[in-house]
Amino acid sequence: MPRSKEAFEEIRLATRSRILEQSMKLFADYGFKHTSINRIADACGIAKGTVYHHFKTKEDILLAIIQNYVEQMIDGINQIPVTHGAAQILHERVKNIIRMVKENPEVHRLFTAVIQQIHNHPAVIPYLEKMKEVMLVDYIDLFRQMNFEDPEMELMYFDAVLDGAIFKFLLLGEEYPLDQVIAELMKRY
Repeated sequence: MPRSKEAFEEIRLATRSRILEQSMKLFADYGFKHTSINRIADACGIAKGTVYHHFKTKEDILLAIIQNYVEQMIDGINQIPVTHGAAQILHERVKNIIRMVKENPEVHRLFTAVIQQIHNHPAVIPYLEKMKEVMLVDYIDLFRQMNFEDPEMELMYFDAVLDGAIFKFLLLGEEYPLDQVIAELMKRY
């Protein structure tokens, strides 16, 4: 029996998803530069041409991964009801971020690596700018609502500690006491 258009679309989306998932793992493990389309195809169990059918270039795969990441981070920000107080909103957002890091460490390792080599991936900059625009203004406003004398500086401190803790967790894995470090950070708020 021939497949329906819906069945073909489902297969197409599943293949695209598998390409993104495997690429993310390979980019995180081997680096963008050292991951070939052949390696991606092999990891997915598909032909190289199938990868090119879904993405024109390896950079397009990276951009799709980064775009998904940025959208998830922004969604994590927007999930928290604004009826909560600023401190509670901040706590909930941090919980969401830590949950996302633990659920998918590969994408966070990849994101960190891309940021460190942004000059090699200029097409990623608009996605970073979008995330920065949403997060920067919003977090400064939260710190302002919590009556910090210098909300911008408080954000710098908060971001440095949070990013540092996440980086250590990504580097050391479960042996790093991420939950305890975050609990100490959040006592401040």
